[in-house]
Amino acid sequence: MVLKVPKKTKVAQAGPDFAKSKELLLKINIASINPETGSATKSTEFNAFFEQFIQQVLAPTSQKDVLYVKKMTKKVFCHKDMFLNLLEKVQVLAGKQLSKVQLSNYFQFLKNLTLPSKLEKSLVKDEFKVVGDLSKENLELLFQASWMILIKKQLSRPLAREVLPFITDHRLDEFLNPELWGDFYFAYYNQGGVYSVLALNGLLKLVVKYNFEYPDFYVSVYKLTSSFILYAKYAEEYISVLNIFLSSTHVPLYIIAAFVKKLARVCLLAPVSALRPILTILQNLLTRFSGLRKMIHNDTCDSIENDPYIEDCYDLKKCKALESCLWEIKPLQSHWLPLICKKAGFIDRNIGTHETPYQWKPNDELFQILLNKKTGTKAVDDDDYTLKNVNKFEKQKFVPVKRKMLIEEEGNAKKLMKLSPPSDGLFNEMLNYCISDLYVL
Repeated sequence: MVLKVPKKTKVAQAGPDFAKSKELLLKINIASINPETGSATKSTEFNAFFEQFIQQVLAPTSQKDVLYVKKMTKKVFCHKDMFLNLLEKVQVLAGKQLSKVQLSNYFQFLKNLTLPSKLEKSLVKDEFKVVGDLSKENLELLFQASWMILIKKQLSRPLAREVLPFITDHRLDEFLNPELWGDFYFAYYNQGGVYSVLALNGLLKLVVKYNFEYPDFYVSVYKLTSSFILYAKYAEEYISVLNIFLSSTHVPLYIIAAFVKKLARVCLLAPVSALRPILTILQNLLTRFSGLRKMIHNDTCDSIENDPYIEDCYDLKKCKALESCLWEIKPLQSHWLPLICKKAGFIDRNIGTHETPYQWKPNDELFQILLNKKTGTKAVDDDDYTLKNVNKFEKQKFVPVKRKMLIEEEGNAKKLMKLSPPSDGLFNEMLNYCISDLYVL
């Protein structure tokens, strides 16, 4: 049975037409002349056009309304005069209470707004000079104020998780006064959990790029660094931010030493997926800061009993990290995962001059690497390089010579098994070979 949609319903869902709206806008008289004084102001029709559009932004009635708003924002309000008048009308939302749905719609609208630096020339002729101030500074101030309206509202948790990274990555550099966003980041950083990680990225950008003063910033990040946060689903984002945070050569050595020691201690309880990235960061920090290398060769400290480091001391000068050593990395050389053992071996080698980019691999991928290594197949690890085979048009990997011998040996054994059952000696020899290869680093 086919359902027929009534014509009225179709009309209700048709939504506004972009071409007709633009044509209507161009026909509107933007100025209204007072016959008594002769002064010109914006016409009622011109103001009503923008007010009606804002209502469609906040409460679209159909999917066509959403597409209409997006198209108008990209094609019409990309002009300086339209951009200016729209954002002037948007400012009335500062004193209104908006629902969760309206805030979400408003955020989508702001995301689609053309940046002030990329605006096109005016769309309509302003003979009576009623449009307003089209200077770059005024447009940037209105753009910033429109975003401020959003962040001063009570955002839902899902919306906050979307707004925080978007502002940091795509809008913070476009604002005229980025330092004004410090309170916004502070509020979410103090909430803890995923909000601390997302806000930390923005705070870090303000501190490093815009010389934003945040009292006890390093101490706050130091407190946040724990094994608990590495078990959260946003652990990868946190490690990435921490890596950027510690990459600055302007940070005092005692602060870097405190973080190095704290990360080494955290490794003892960290999940497998976080170990390799953290060990890579530690190796890079020892490469970058030569003053930290004495923490490797301190023979007076080899266990937690004689370690002078005070973990619960949040005065980074007095936690005695530089007087300590990195004994925590040594036990990781006996880790059950060979990849971790290999990575932890850097502590026994000479520290090089080149840094190593870290890779985050989830637990399921690490487990697959372990299974492939155990069965003798070619796995993806640090020694592999991707190559395109011209004949077979498929990707192949180079593997170490010993593992290549194992694969060939296994192939030859399979051929022998087809001809005759393997003897006990051959089977035991292959088994011992596989086991010995599994534990070779």
